[in-house]
Amino acid sequence: MNKRIMSVIIAIFVLLSVGVPVVASEPGSDAPLTRAAFVLTLFQALGEPMSAGPNIFSDVPDDAPYAKAVSWAAQNGVVNGMGDGKFAPEKTINREQTATVFLNYAKSVGAGPVGSWAIYLDYEDIGDISDWALEGVMYSKIRGWIPENSDTLFDPKGTVTHEEASAWINRLTLPPVEGDSIVAADYADANNWAIITQNPDKPADVFLLYPTVYPGGSRIAGIDDKGMRDGAEGWFAGQGSAFETAGNVFMPYYRQLNATWLLGLPVEEQPAYVKGMPKTDILAAFEYYLENFNNGRPFIIASHSQGTSMAMEIVFDYFVRNPEPAERMVAAYLIGYSITQNDLALNPNMKFAESADDTGVIVSYNTVAPDVELAAGGVLQPGAIAINPISWTRTDNPAPASANPGSYLDVGNGLERIMELCDATLDTKLGAVICSSVDKDQFGLPGFMEASLGKGSYHPYDISFYYFSLRENAENRVNNYIQANSR
Repeated sequence: MNKRIMSVIIAIFVLLSVGVPVVASEPGSDAPLTRAAFVLTLFQALGEPMSAGPNIFSDVPDDAPYAKAVSWAAQNGVVNGMGDGKFAPEKTINREQTATVFLNYAKSVGAGPVGSWAIYLDYEDIGDISDWALEGVMYSKIRGWIPENSDTLFDPKGTVTHEEASAWINRLTLPPVEGDSIVAADYADANNWAIITQNPDKPADVFLLYPTVYPGGSRIAGIDDKGMRDGAEGWFAGQGSAFETAGNVFMPYYRQLNATWLLGLPVEEQPAYVKGMPKTDILAAFEYYLENFNNGRPFIIASHSQGTSMAMEIVFDYFVRNPEPAERMVAAYLIGYSITQNDLALNPNMKFAESADDTGVIVSYNTVAPDVELAAGGVLQPGAIAINPISWTRTDNPAPASANPGSYLDVGNGLERIMELCDATLDTKLGAVICSSVDKDQFGLPGFMEASLGKGSYHPYDISFYYFSLRENAENRVNNYIQANSR
């Protein structure tokens, strides 16, 4: 496998051991917090996002320990300073200023309120709240970020301790959930696309969604997170490129959840976050693609892992509400996550592939060793269904490695086509593809990855093992679709 891709995957799962940084109280946590200390605390809680440029405040020394944090906050509109080019770093921050900073941060990541709005504030000291702070105090009340000082008082000029800031920032940095006001990333900005085919000369398109590549830090990646963007590009080079010969490629960046934090939540709480900011971005990107890039061509959707969980929102949600573009879907390669019998029962408009040739279908599988020991809550779920990625059948007849047109792996000499490495047998009860011909010591997962994916999972190699078979099959389905619809 491409070492760059594997290093990204390993980095992600290392986080399963170390967790997501959160704000912790420090000695003296009952002392009032300065503006500089507050912004630094927020900055560190967010995983120290990249600063966009130089310091703009004359009273913030470039070598101050909080300089980078203040620069980031100013250039992202999180803080505005005190006027006259001053930040007043040593001045204590008060509660209404904190509420305004929180509102500004939410807006900067597309999770703030949109348009004109207001709620009724029943605080007895509402007259003490500065006009410029009212929106922040109102939104803080809605989101539950900053509690009242009493049942009837907000205490806008009251100071903030480190202990209080710790608790409030931990609440602030929870990603928005389904139903919250969320502004999608701007897909009219070409910088928010990893790939846009500039001269689409093929008769079909490929809409690609990358898997978990965010190495962590915050609970959710910013759309411009460098680690996520590097990982997405690396994934395309080693895996997503399997589909590039089938059509004009379009791959958006999207804000990913931190896998460590998400998997640490109770299972019943996870969907609300998945269907929050990540889903908002994906549906906005897909809609922008249809309206501005697609030009009525048939298309493939191809994805892996977390990308597949997002692609499922297109297939099982967007297409239900917008059935017309679904008629142009050649196939959805939803790999590395489970498509279940229940999914299909709830979505009778979608059907699962039965052969190498059918179109308008879902293609899905997970790859495991013969003696796999599944992890609870992993990508392979009860009721999963799959297709053999060599023979393209739904039976349990083995497809030998000699029938595999090639894997695409780095086994020491860079990415190369490797013949007769991976076989495939469909375990119809498990709903997974069994690969028995590879060396588990060479392709097995590190122990910390097995904890999440299971011992004997070949999850990182789902595409790599059958790369050229997927390529040939995607080309074949496109040709079949075009022939069937040109009569």
